[in-house]
Amino acid sequence: MTQRGQSANQAYAAQLRHVSFSYDASSWALNDISLDIRSGEWVCITGPNGSGKSTLSKVIAGLSAPDDGVVTLLGNIVFDAQGAHAAQYRSARRDIGAVFQNPEDQIVTTVIEDDVVFGPENLGFSRRDMAQAISDSLHSVGLESMRFADPTHISGGQQQRVAIAGAMAMHPRMVVLDEITAMLDPEAREDVMRILSAWHAQGVTIVHVTHLAQEVQLAQRVIRMDHGRIIANDVARHRTDSFEKSNNAPPVEEQSLEETTLWYASESEHITDLNGTARNTTREWAIAIDCVTYRYPHSQQAVLDNYPLFVAQGQTVALMGRNGSGKTTLARLISALDSPDEGSITVAGIPVSSRRNASLFGTRKPKPANSRQRKALRRSVGYVMQHPERQLFAETVAQDVAYGPRNQGLAEDEIAKRVDEALSLLHIQDLAQRSPFDLSGGQQRLVAIAGVIACHPQVLILDEPTANLDAHAKQRIINMLTHLHKQGVTILMITHDVEEAHSLADRIEIMPDSKDSYADGDDDSNGINGTADIVDNLTDATGNTTQNQFSTDSPSHETPRAANVSVSRHALQYASRPSVEHIDVNNQSMSLQSPKVNASVRSSLLSSFDPRILLVVTIIAMFSAFTISNAAQLMVAGTLVVAAACAGRIRVGELVRATHGFLVLFIFTGLLNIFFVRTGSILVQWGPLILTTGGIAASVLYICRFALVIILGAIVMNATTPIAVTDACESLMSPLRNFGIHTQDIALVMSLSVRFLPTLSSEARAIADAQASRGGSIESGSPLQRIRALGAIVVPVFAGTLRHADNLSLALDARSYESGIQRAHWRVMSVRRRDMALIACAALYIVALCAAALF
Repeated sequence: MTQRGQSANQAYAAQLRHVSFSYDASSWALNDISLDIRSGEWVCITGPNGSGKSTLSKVIAGLSAPDDGVVTLLGNIVFDAQGAHAAQYRSARRDIGAVFQNPEDQIVTTVIEDDVVFGPENLGFSRRDMAQAISDSLHSVGLESMRFADPTHISGGQQQRVAIAGAMAMHPRMVVLDEITAMLDPEAREDVMRILSAWHAQGVTIVHVTHLAQEVQLAQRVIRMDHGRIIANDVARHRTDSFEKSNNAPPVEEQSLEETTLWYASESEHITDLNGTARNTTREWAIAIDCVTYRYPHSQQAVLDNYPLFVAQGQTVALMGRNGSGKTTLARLISALDSPDEGSITVAGIPVSSRRNASLFGTRKPKPANSRQRKALRRSVGYVMQHPERQLFAETVAQDVAYGPRNQGLAEDEIAKRVDEALSLLHIQDLAQRSPFDLSGGQQRLVAIAGVIACHPQVLILDEPTANLDAHAKQRIINMLTHLHKQGVTILMITHDVEEAHSLADRIEIMPDSKDSYADGDDDSNGINGTADIVDNLTDATGNTTQNQFSTDSPSHETPRAANVSVSRHALQYASRPSVEHIDVNNQSMSLQSPKVNASVRSSLLSSFDPRILLVVTIIAMFSAFTISNAAQLMVAGTLVVAAACAGRIRVGELVRATHGFLVLFIFTGLLNIFFVRTGSILVQWGPLILTTGGIAASVLYICRFALVIILGAIVMNATTPIAVTDACESLMSPLRNFGIHTQDIALVMSLSVRFLPTLSSEARAIADAQASRGGSIESGSPLQRIRALGAIVVPVFAGTLRHADNLSLALDARSYESGIQRAHWRVMSVRRRDMALIACAALYIVALCAAALF
């Protein structure tokens, strides 16, 4: 054996000998694995959920050390009989890129550009090389126009592209990918696979975990796993050199959208149905969405703009479209978990959102469903969310599945019957007494679906129900949906899987790209770019043109679905025209869509200052607010806040949204001073309560002081990024390094806290939404019931926190971050004339404040 510290055989990127790994010491996730991966080889790892694929990928990526065996990565013996060798692990990881299943847990900053360059900073790239790495990697994944956007505010598919770009920017010799395309739309998936092909052509070793046969066909070797063992290690039978060729290589589990053509309903039929008498007979529609518009908070751009969707009772509709087109948002609107800005929504005859008459001040937001209507909706509509781990909250699987039926007030024997039926339908009876938090991702998804099915909904909404599932688990869900369709359940299914949509759906709805208005789209008979291409190129499984079987006169759809799938014409009529860029990666041409997103920070005078100077000046101004003691000083401080707001170009509405919660709290506590401060003249006395001039003055002063502090802080935070603030803190604390304090680690913890606190908040909201969607008292119960329901959120949020922390640790390792290392910095801070001018203005403010104290 090669001695530790010496170079092993460089012909191999990874060598594993008799490797075993256990999570709980009671069973083996990996059992006696021996494997060689040659340098420059493309290897795919497949197998059922829970077979050990992800665990093996982490070992190969150098992110997990096994319990036994020998592991050699890129010539470094990282683990042997003596245990793990930290120095060798660090050396190997510098040349290994890793991309996980869930991109949300590996994005470490709040600006895409900063996240992509995080790895190169850790590797000590020069600023010139960092600039090139950012440009090339974002160019490759089609996100150039989003480089200054907040990655926490984009779709899951777009987040996955950011994660891929971050790995690419490190210029690795080997890249390990764990089901990275599961949440991507077909076109984005093709783009990613072309990128991997170009990567491989450079000599990069690729280890790819996937369930998709179309992706497997690009591999030179296929490793199949089951129960922690390698059961097959074969040279690929139908290996192709490019993604385009792989589309024609059998067998393919999933068809490309470009290869399929379905007949669509005529424009006249669809428009007549939407604008004619059908709107007055909404009872025949299980789902009726009429001209809905929705904007995300703090966004001026509508993700849904005047969007219509009508689904007949008993119909199965597949909702498809690009990542970020608003599919999940639409599902949440239908489920009354969000409210539209305009339009109306009726589900199962229940008005979820109703139009209101315009007021003197313009259009009013639609009227949401009341408490009684929401209770009725929860009995009729089931919603399976995109992330199943956020939909589980009970101690056991059986208790979680029973949650919905119990909220319906059913007898215990009926509840037990429904639980058994739901678990049996998905063949997971053996999981009944297990904790949902101990299950694999695929098992959690099945349990989440069972919990919704047990409620016996009339309308079922599923958000990518088969993502990350192996063929057997996927078939269970397909069989279940077929069974429910025969029982007359209306199904709206969000999916990127064309074959799945083909086999299950009566109709396919294509969501237009969100950045263009549906109402402003054109019907181009010569071919429409973007979303409309999907409609133009859909074919049936037999290759024949299908016939339309959908009309308002005959909503029963008794013909076989596989042969009579239709696509709504309005997907063509309202199709957007995305910007398409033709780029070249290593002489390989590809076409990538470049969505446009507003930058996370608006360009302004305030944002142009050195963040260290801005931070120090802000802290001084905030502390000085507590020295204010009269009206003259309040006017001086108020002038400063107004000037800062103008310099930061912050809108009044944005400022109110950012501070209203704190302001209400301070106003309430400030008003209490009226009755506890008894200086000055007595104005009114009610028994023990005395209102004095001193009390009023103290109350006003208290409220104004804290309001100035909060508003000033909100203005500055709006004008800069969290990463800039943490970089400034690191620089300002740098003298503490002389005392052995790791200021760089402190700054990183601050940055990660800012990054992940919103994630934990959204996870808590998702669990609350899961409870509400199954009739939980958190939405419509008494105050005491709501408090108890909130208590049920604590355990899953805590479990989610631990999961995020563990994944974050792996993400930092994968990006070669080490405590105490000397990192390079992409953003170089320097004090310029304008910063000196800001210091002078701050000095003048302090002088003015002191002078005002004399009045």
